[in-house]
Amino acid sequence: MIRTLLSSSLLFLALAGNALAAPQKETFRDWAAGLDEVNTGEDLRKTCQAETLAAADGGQTATLAIAIGDGDVLPPDAYPAILISTTAAPAGEGIPVAFEIGGKRFDIQAAGDGKQVTINNAKETSLTLLRAMAAGSTVDIAVAGKPVPALSLKGFTAAYRQLGAWCGFPTGDVAK
Repeated sequence: MIRTLLSSSLLFLALAGNALAAPQKETFRDWAAGLDEVNTGEDLRKTCQAETLAAADGGQTATLAIAIGDGDVLPPDAYPAILISTTAAPAGEGIPVAFEIGGKRFDIQAAGDGKQVTINNAKETSLTLLRAMAAGSTVDIAVAGKPVPALSLKGFTAAYRQLGAWCGFPTGDVAK
């Protein structure tokens, strides 16, 4: 009987070890940051994401997000992916995306799947955009020439720092 209970307890613990850990979430002004952890049985994998969203009067919505996992190449060698979700996002490669932050314009290429576009994640491109986002208060974005609702950058720097703490990368080169 005791051996059966012990075996059942060990089986339960083994199965629970592969379960998802409870996600962590924090809000920093207009940005929400989250950490998801998955125990693969071999190691613990973390995915860190931060996002802000906006809606326009006509019902158009937009989300600006950054995401990185601790299994990815981390800063300062590579930076979080920058994603824009919007109604009627185009699909394909080479989609032009224009960011305007603090009076500066950044023209970048993206790839889309019809729901969101992912900015070309070249190291210098991402670092330049992330630095501008940390220094700005709002960002205006046009995807394939179509503007999306203006998005707030209030809280971005604190959210970025939290992602670094959760996923284990330095943040000083972006969030000073």
